[in-house]
Amino acid sequence: MLHNSKPSAQDHPFPLVRKSRILVIDDSLLLRKQLSAQLPSDRFEVYEAENGSAGLAKAAETNPDLILLDYVMPGMDGYEVYQSLRAQEQFRNTPIIVMSGRHDEVVEKFGPLFDNYNFWLKQASQDQLRDRINAVLPMTVSGSETENTQTSVNVEVQDIAAFMSHLGQLENQLTEKMVNAIP
Repeated sequence: MLHNSKPSAQDHPFPLVRKSRILVIDDSLLLRKQLSAQLPSDRFEVYEAENGSAGLAKAAETNPDLILLDYVMPGMDGYEVYQSLRAQEQFRNTPIIVMSGRHDEVVEKFGPLFDNYNFWLKQASQDQLRDRINAVLPMTVSGSETENTQTSVNVEVQDIAAFMSHLGQLENQLTEKMVNAIP
């Protein structure tokens, strides 16, 4: 007997996992399209918004699992969008990755990294963004639990390395100022 109906979740030997919904809020059409193209369509449903207010509306419409949020935007900036999202019960625990080239300014405005948000330096590689996404999303379609744990550890190591590098830069600046201050 031929069976033409699609298999249901009950027929499948492993539970089917739905695609993760990612909302990209950025005023740059080019960056939105690049990010959308680099996020595998078998794993993610990607939604886009061109500014903060459109981003809030799209978040309410799509209830994303993750939000990639540009920090510098005209009108409502990333921090204002972040505050508005966190004020809404449904988005209090939604992972947010703030995207910017202004690391120090973001940390000063948002507070310590990883308390309620994550950060991606726009000049960093797309692989690093993929690793961040894998670290903050609880489950992937194609990855195993071991892969996700390894990715999370890799991201934490990268974060520590970036922090240490930043400390090194601060130390160099301080040393230079001290040397210049000596008559």
